[in-house]
Amino acid sequence: MISLRADRISYLAKKQFGVTLVELLIVVSIIAIIASIAYPTYRDQMIKTRKTDGNAMLYTIMQEQRKYFSNQNTYTTNLIGELGYADSGDGTSVESDEGYYLISASVCTENGDTLTINRCVQLTATPTFPTTDTEDTLTYNSKNQ
Repeated sequence: MISLRADRISYLAKKQFGVTLVELLIVVSIIAIIASIAYPTYRDQMIKTRKTDGNAMLYTIMQEQRKYFSNQNTYTTNLIGELGYADSGDGTSVESDEGYYLISASVCTENGDTLTINRCVQLTATPTFPTTDTEDTLTYNSKNQ
């Protein structure tokens, strides 16, 4: 009876515990599949968050433009000097709160014609983050378009 127990102990001592290369490859493959599905969704959510930052700044600046219009009877393209925003470094645009967009102002165009500044101003938010999608550039004008 003692020899059976000794044989069993020596058998367990010789048995190797661990994972095989095939098992490891299966786990790595599953992780890669999950990552390939999750990353595009994560990226889309990050872009939505960044667009929210740009839109919020556009609406804030447009409120300031409307206040300026009610006092001066015209809009302004000078966001830094006339409206008091901080310069982003290029002298013409303002950085959004989180820094994902640069906002600039210009005179609106309608049917290919340039309107006067006292009729319409257009704000454009250009992304500062790397993007290949033109829909990431945001615009808003004083006609709520």
